Amino acid sequence: MQNALVGKRILITQATEFMGPILCGIFSEQGAHVVRSDVR
Repeated sequence: MQNALVGKRILITQATEFMGPILCGIFSEQGAHVVRSDVR
């Protein structure tokens, strides 16, 4: 199921904490455009 998210935009809040960095990487690998937010 590679590239299942091509053309999708994903917003990751608190992208530098806990699971944020891992989720950013996984969604990017699946082809999504990842928007990172570090605002609390």
